[in-house]
Amino acid sequence: MFQRLTAKLYMRFAILNTLLVWPVIFFMIAHDVKRTSAPHRQELFTFYGTLLIVSAAVVLAQYPLINGTRRWLVRILYFYLSMVAFLSIVGLIFSWNAAVGSSPAGSWAARLDGTVRMVFFGHFLGLPAFPFIDLANWMLRSILFYESPSKGDAEG
Repeated sequence: MFQRLTAKLYMRFAILNTLLVWPVIFFMIAHDVKRTSAPHRQELFTFYGTLLIVSAAVVLAQYPLINGTRRWLVRILYFYLSMVAFLSIVGLIFSWNAAVGSSPAGSWAARLDGTVRMVFFGHFLGLPAFPFIDLANWMLRSILFYESPSKGDAEG
C-alpha cells in the first residue's frame, strides 16, 4: 500500500536527490568547458541545461513510486529505472534531429539509436554514482519517507 505523500516529504526528497545528481552534471560541465572553444560553449550549456531540467523532472516523478513500497530492494530498482528513464529521455531529446550512426537525421531509427547509445554510455558515469545515491536515501530514510507524528496527532 502507498504511504501518505506529503508536500514536506516530497520537498525533502526532491532537494536531497537533486543535490546528489547535479554535482555529477556540474563536474561534467567544468571538465568540458575547459576543453571547448568559445563558439561551441553555447551548445554545451544548452546540453547541460537540458540535463539539469530532465534530472529534476525525473527526481520529482520517481518519488511517488519509491514512496509506494517499504522494501529497499524495490526502491533500489526504482532508482535504477529512474536513471535509465533519465538517460532515455536525454538520448531521445538530443537525437531528435540528429544523424546517428548511418541513420538520417530526424528518422526514428536515428532517434532510437541515439537513445540506446545514451543509455549504454550513460551507465559508465551513472553507475559509479548510483550506490552513493541509494546509500544517502537509505541513511536518511526516516526523514524522507516516514513522517513523524506531530504532537496534535497523539491519541489518549
